[in-house]
Amino acid sequence: MQILMSELLDVVDEPDAMAAILSSNKDLLIEPLEDDDAVVEIDSIYKPGTTRNDRYQIYRMTMEERISKARNSSVRVVLRTLADFVLSHE
Repeated sequence: MQILMSELLDVVDEPDAMAAILSSNKDLLIEPLEDDDAVVEIDSIYKPGTTRNDRYQIYRMTMEERISKARNSSVRVVLRTLADFVLSHE
């Protein structure tokens, strides 16, 4: 995820480039939300047995918190764009 964030920050002023990066990483971004059998890492915001709807709600709340805490305006743009992309698949 750090590599993805870095790639997005590199093109933060290029919406088309950001969209292309997000599209090429769609499976990575969406799988934890869509796949009931996705492996849940220890540091994951999701817990085993969480429903799809609950996972999207957890994602939404977590991203809103991260966006509001971001001090750097470029990071806020990247986080908002990332959240909007993921939530568009809800």
